[in-house]
Amino acid sequence: MMRNLLISISRLCRWISELHLYLGFFISPFILVYAVSTIMFDHKWGTGLEPKTSKEKVSIEIPKDIDGLELAKYIMREVNVSGEIEFLAKNLKQKQFVIPVMKPGQRTIINVNLEDNSAEIERLHTGFFNALLYLHKSPGPHLAGFRGNWFYTRLWKWLSDSTVYLLIFVSISGIYMWYMLKSERKIGFIVLGLGCIVFILVMFAII
Repeated sequence: MMRNLLISISRLCRWISELHLYLGFFISPFILVYAVSTIMFDHKWGTGLEPKTSKEKVSIEIPKDIDGLELAKYIMREVNVSGEIEFLAKNLKQKQFVIPVMKPGQRTIINVNLEDNSAEIERLHTGFFNALLYLHKSPGPHLAGFRGNWFYTRLWKWLSDSTVYLLIFVSISGIYMWYMLKSERKIGFIVLGLGCIVFILVMFAII
């Protein structure tokens, strides 16, 4: 019975080790995005770059039986624009309907003239670094507007949540594997203790 227990523990350790390794590989690109963009936020890298702009004007057919978000999505399909709708601004007096659309590396403003059925499309290409900043902020409370009205925003939200949960697992499994290696326990406790001391000192200074 003891032998079977030891075999089960050995198999469990092997499974945890493999999951720790491969799940860590899987989430590493997402962690890298958040790590690099955090440094960019701290040092304001890439925030002062002037976006490249382009404009065009097209004619569209505006249906009378839909409004609001559904109308905005319809217009976006007609003018071949995709992304997360930030908000909607409709001015009935001036017969205008403004739809700002955001996605990594690009912000598009669709200014619809409801009177002559035309749309002016202004694209602001913000570049790779601003794309990283956008991914860091989205999804979450950092950005205003409708949440998840674009499929890829919902997908990124799911992947972001999964990355957090998997990172917790990788952290806990890493501590478990360290504890199982008796030769590494002493130095591990020393490093862990130093980390806790630094954390407490910083928190004490901040609070």
